[in-house]
Amino acid sequence: DYYYPKGQTHRRIEPYFIAFKWSAWYVFGFCTERQDFRIFKLNRLWELSVTSNAFTPREIPPDRLELGSSLADTNEAKILFDPSVRYRLIEDYGFKSFTETEDGKLLFSVGYTNKDYILSWILAFGDKARVVSPPELADEVKRIAENIVKIYERT
Repeated sequence: DYYYPKGQTHRRIEPYFIAFKWSAWYVFGFCTERQDFRIFKLNRLWELSVTSNAFTPREIPPDRLELGSSLADTNEAKILFDPSVRYRLIEDYGFKSFTETEDGKLLFSVGYTNKDYILSWILAFGDKARVVSPPELADEVKRIAENIVKIYERT
C-alpha cells in the first residue's frame, strides 16, 4: 500500500535499488500497474510483502537512472536561516548547501516542484527562516502564518 498526496493505492513493483535523495529514502522499480519505472518514498509504503513471483530485470532507460529526471526541480527558493538551524540544513542537504552571510545568517537555495511540501518544510523552522525569493512564496508563508495567528486569537 502506498500513501501519497492524492490518497492511497495498492502497487506491485519489481524493485531495482534504493536511494537517498531529497532528504529521504526511495525505492526505484518497475510498477506493474503503470507499466513504467517509478520511484516510491519508503516511509509511505505499508503492508509490504515479498512475493514468490520472480521477474526478469528490464533494461532501465538511461534517462530514468537519474532520479531527479522524473521530479525536476522547476522552481527555486532562496531562504535566509538563523545560524541556530545550521545542523538541520547540513543533516538534510549537506555541508555545502548554504553560504554564510556577513551577519552570520545562512543563505540557502533549493529547487522544488511541490509547493505544499516546500511550504511545510519552511514553516517547520518557525521564526528561524525567512523566504528571500520568490516573492510569491514569501507571501504564501506570510499568509499561512497570519492564519495560524488567527486560529490562536479565537481560543
